[in-house]
Amino acid sequence: MWRKRTTMNWANVSGRLGSGVLGLYCLACGFTVAFADDHWTQWRGTQLNSISAESSVPTEFGSDKNLKWRFEMPGPGGSSPIIWGQQVFVTTVDGDGISLLAISTTDGTEQWRKKLGGENRNIRMDSANSASPSPFTDGTHVWATTSQGFLHCFKMDGTPVWEKDLQKEYGEFDIQFGLSSTPVLDNGRIYHQLV
Repeated sequence: MWRKRTTMNWANVSGRLGSGVLGLYCLACGFTVAFADDHWTQWRGTQLNSISAESSVPTEFGSDKNLKWRFEMPGPGGSSPIIWGQQVFVTTVDGDGISLLAISTTDGTEQWRKKLGGENRNIRMDSANSASPSPFTDGTHVWATTSQGFLHCFKMDGTPVWEKDLQKEYGEFDIQFGLSSTPVLDNGRIYHQLV
């Protein structure tokens, strides 16, 4: 069946992350329904092209328009939220560290929170931080990394599977502002830019 392709605009979501509130405006119509067959598994979506097959996504948002729920973030973050089924995953500054959160798409409640390796470091005059890389998932596991190069793997219920210190394994990063690129999952392999 042919379906109109719609470009997802995450600007409304990521713009709110700096204020510590994740409104998830795109949830206004319910990602549970909107993305039932089209999970948003990583930065720029499953096909890495920022396109969803869904055509009934709202295009206007506000504090009282097309908003299903709000979630108070523990701190700012620059990562893109990802979605699998009834879970949203996002990284955030959490005190002096970084955490990966799992949030219910149904009611916006926190399902679990896991601390990631390394401490937060604000960079570029506080316009970015160590929670910049986006998480990614295959529906069985969810991975998250920090700008210090700690790569974590969790089961969807938050159970830790493994953790890697990429700087320890591959050498110290030589980048002034820290690593902010997001790893990509393709055919069961993780590709990560290391500088």
